[in-house]
Formats: sequence, C-alpha cells, structure tokens
Amino acid sequence: MRRLSFSFFMVVLSGLAFGLFLRPAARALALASPITLSLSDAIAKALTHNLALKAQAQAVAMAKGERLSSFQAVLPTITGTGTYTRNLKQNVIFFPDTQTGQTQAIELGEDNSYDIGAQVTQPIFDFGGMYYALKGSGLAYKASQAAYANAKNDLIYQTTVSYYRLQYLMRNDEIARQAVVQAAETVSAVRAQEKQGLKSAYEVLDATVERETRAAEQVAAESLLSEQWRRFRTLLDLDGETPVHLIDALPTPQAPHGFDRLLDIALSKNPVLEQLHLSSESLKAAWKGAQRQWAPRLDGIFRYALQGESEALLPDSGDFAETMSAGMTLRVPVFDGLRREGDIQTAKARYMKSLYDLQNALREFVDEVSRAYETVALSEAQWRTQEKTADLAQEAFRQAKERYSLNLSTTLELRTADLRARTAQAAALNARWNHATAGADLARLVGGSLPEWSSFKE
Repeated sequence: MRRLSFSFFMVVLSGLAFGLFLRPAARALALASPITLSLSDAIAKALTHNLALKAQAQAVAMAKGERLSSFQAVLPTITGTGTYTRNLKQNVIFFPDTQTGQTQAIELGEDNSYDIGAQVTQPIFDFGGMYYALKGSGLAYKASQAAYANAKNDLIYQTTVSYYRLQYLMRNDEIARQAVVQAAETVSAVRAQEKQGLKSAYEVLDATVERETRAAEQVAAESLLSEQWRRFRTLLDLDGETPVHLIDALPTPQAPHGFDRLLDIALSKNPVLEQLHLSSESLKAAWKGAQRQWAPRLDGIFRYALQGESEALLPDSGDFAETMSAGMTLRVPVFDGLRREGDIQTAKARYMKSLYDLQNALREFVDEVSRAYETVALSEAQWRTQEKTADLAQEAFRQAKERYSLNLSTTLELRTADLRARTAQAAALNARWNHATAGADLARLVGGSLPEWSSFKE
C-alpha cells in the first residue's frame, strides 16, 4: 500500500513537471523553428485560414440550400398526421320520442378517439412558375460560386502583392542599413584625415550629421517592414512569434504578346463578369416568374387515414377503419391589391439595372486589362533602365571613394556620389516592385500566370 502511494505521488509529480517546464519548453522550441514559405505556400495558407473566404464559402452553402428548397415546386409534399382525443363528455344527438312526446338524448362514440393518416400533395402545373423558380435558384447558386471564385482570386492577389511587398521592404531595409554603415565609415575616414590636418572640424560635423540622417532613414525603413510583416501574418493567420523565411524573390514577368487573345481569355475566365452575368439571368428568371403570378395552380391530393374509437386507452386493430380520398385543387388568383403589378415592376427594374451594371463592368474590365497589359510592358522597360542607372551610379560612387581616400575630392563630392548611388538603387528596387505588382495585377484579371501568356503570338 505504501509502494502504491509512492508510485501515485511520482506520477502526479511527473505530470506537474511536464505541465510547468517541459510543455512550455516544447512550445517555445516549436515557435523558434522557422517557417519557410514560397509564394505558393503563402497562397495555400491564406486560402485555408482566411476568414472572409470561409464566410464566402458559407454564402455558397446558403445558395445551395435555397436551390434545394426550390425543388418543392415540382416534388410532392408528404405529411403525416396523428390525433388522439379523450372524450370527457361524449357527443350527444337528440331524437323525439313519438310515444311520450319528449326529446330523448342518445350518446355517441367511445371514450377514446384516434385518427392516423398521411397526405400526399403533388404539384401538377402552375403554368410557368415551376420552371422559372428552378431556373432562378440554379442561376443564383452558380452566381454564388462565381462570387466565391472572385473572392478567392482577390485573396490570391492580395497575398501575392503582400509577399512581393515584403521582399521589396526587406531589400529596402538592407539598403538603408548599408547606407548607415557607409556613413559611419565616412565619419571614421574624415576624423582620421582631420588628425592629419587634411580635413576640418566642420567636415567631421557634416559627416556625423549625414550618419545620423541615414540612421533615422533606417529606422523608418525598419518600421515599414515590421508593419508589413504584421499584415502578412494576419492575412495568413500566422503566429506573431514564429520566424518566417521567404524563399521566392521578386519576379520579372515578361509582357505577353497578343493582346486580343489575352483579352478573350480574360473575358472567359474573370469571375466578376461571370457573377454579374449569372446574377442578371437569375433576376430575369425572377421577372418572368413574377409575370406568371396570375396563372392558376393545379395540385393533386391523396389522403389515407385510419380512424377508430375504443373504450380502452390502447385500442385493438379491430377498432379502426380505413378511409381514402383523392382529388385536385385549382387555385386561381383574382385580385391581390396590386401586389402582383408591384412585384413585376420591381423585378423588371432589378433585371434592367443588372444589365446596365454588366455592360458598364464589361467596358471597365476591357479598359483595366488594356491598362494592365501596357503597364507590364512599360514597367519592365523602366525597371531595366533603372537597373543600368543604378549600376552606373554605384560605379561612380566607388570611384568617388577612391578619389576621396587619395584626398583628390571633397566630402561634398563623396556625399553627392553616395546620394546618387542610393537614390538610383532605391529607384531600381521600386521599379522592380512596380513591375512585379503589375504582373500580379494582370494575372488577377486574366486568371493565370504570366509565364503561360508570354508565348502568345499575334
């Protein structure tokens, strides 16, 4: 018994030790292990965890449920009924007694009454309402699927741009850090030359101010990078403490050839236009259905029931009798206080508005694809030009440093060359970022990847 108590005590102690020490350590180790993300991995995580996309998926499920409910217009309705009645006072009928001339009361029935039945109602025809109800619900369901595809496409675009912006800001932060290091080296060189009597105290002060300015710029760049990391983690639902390593660099998409074919693909794949088209057709079906509200509706009805009475609470099978009936119901709307006319007018206006919205969206979409197509080509040319300019400015800065070390140039010339090099480098980085986002924007419109389109020929 004592050994059992000691073993139980050790088990409890081990559990407490795991809970207090080992489990937090394991969690910290898991958080410390970095996550390597490619662009496709980031998109997959966003599609899995994004709450807005999950909400849109539920909208599709709702439309599917409404689609199933619309089948009641053509499918039969089966209703089962069961009734039990306890007769506290039995029903009475009165008969006149011809011999005495008085009225005599006669009790009918037993103490317990039962009615068990089923009724089947089958819509036969409502002169158009069935067809348009099913068609409208089907189109609305397809429109919800197109809306989900559009939300998915937008999320892919947001994730792509966020991923590219992180790459851009990380490189920008690196450039800012290099500028701080270069400014610190300049301060050290100026101080060394001051001791040799080659530079003045003012030049030392000027170089120090330049270093502090570069340090402030580096802090600003780091702040922008930190904010972008926060947005990126929120988009992908990532833990704020887990290190993330991005492995895909900024892309250099090629401008595709053959705008007409590219536009045809964009028009056939864009989910926004598909959603608007399906929604318009659904509203058209609703309008046609509203026009047929005046039409009569014919339903077939069949009823089968078991009716019985008994003195005991639990009846026997012999206490029941079968009843069956079949018939039809014809309902003809006559006047509903102008509700039908109002519904028709509203449904028609909604349909016409959707047509104008679709035409307007189509024009805007063609213009947007055209601008995105031109932007990809222009941004590529600008990026390549800025890259060459950055290389030349970097070489000029290298030569300025050599001249400055030989005391052949002033601090102002060195600072000017440094500023030009950093400006050109930042401009080249910004041009590459613009080119990458232009490619992502065109991909969002067309629904594919730019390398697949670069082979298009006129």
